[in-house]
Amino acid sequence: MPNLVRLLLLIISLSLLSYWGDPKIAMAENKVELQNIYNYKHEDIKNFLNDLKPNATFIIQNVARNSSGTNLYLQYTTNNNIDKVLIVPANGKIKEIDVPAKVVYFDDNGDVVAWSNNLSKDIHFRNGKFRNMMKSGAYGAGAFCIDVRGRYFAIEVQPGVMEIASVEKPNQAIFQTKRTINKIFVTEDKIYLFDYDNENYIKIHQHEKIICQILKKTAAGYKLEDEFNIIRPSARPSPFFVVDMDLESEKILVKDVRDNPLLLLTACYLFDTKTKSMHKIERMQGVYTFFLKEDILRKRPDE
Repeated sequence: MPNLVRLLLLIISLSLLSYWGDPKIAMAENKVELQNIYNYKHEDIKNFLNDLKPNATFIIQNVARNSSGTNLYLQYTTNNNIDKVLIVPANGKIKEIDVPAKVVYFDDNGDVVAWSNNLSKDIHFRNGKFRNMMKSGAYGAGAFCIDVRGRYFAIEVQPGVMEIASVEKPNQAIFQTKRTINKIFVTEDKIYLFDYDNENYIKIHQHEKIICQILKKTAAGYKLEDEFNIIRPSARPSPFFVVDMDLESEKILVKDVRDNPLLLLTACYLFDTKTKSMHKIERMQGVYTFFLKEDILRKRPDE
């Protein structure tokens, strides 16, 4: 009987997906296409690389963007175990570069600002400095994330305590928070910090909100300006997390993941940090979702 129920639920999910139409296109609830949000599957990345390198074999490591949404960074490892990145611009020629590790972070100039061969051990920065990762259990490490501009990062220094520092001065903390930060975004005068509220999940085994802290730049440094929660439509054990942030409008893409067999019902929401309102986005079934100026990846490689 449970298998029959699962099959019925899967059929319903597939029917709903067919009703939604093309899952590659982001649509608002009023069925208006959202021009600056683009959604890619793993196959999209793979096919793009195959078009450029038809005889090569590789493992895709990561996909990222620059802060203006005009470049995509496609990181992969070749069959010779060489780590490379394709810088794919909205306009101009595609550029391939070698990178020093399997985990790399870029600034808006396309330069590597930080990297790690083992995120459970340390993070290296381009000025020759490094930070040791906090040990967490027998094999794990503390949390670490860096903003899309490649300027600031958050690193866990003791359980539940994280420091915010600049890439240029990685050992000089500008702020400390008792939140486990998993995403960080930086505008001209603010730093947005996002905590998936894992502490609460440990207690009740439900992901019910995301916690956001906003730091404001002042003459004396960064100070906490605001803290608020992004409430999930319905609490559940599956992940609820920030995907990306539009640095111009300060709107946030949030993903509400459904467990199997309802994985196809996974939904994205657009949260407005100014009005604190959240609206559902339709047709968002890809793995990689970004705020971009245009559909960079689906342009032909020879364009």
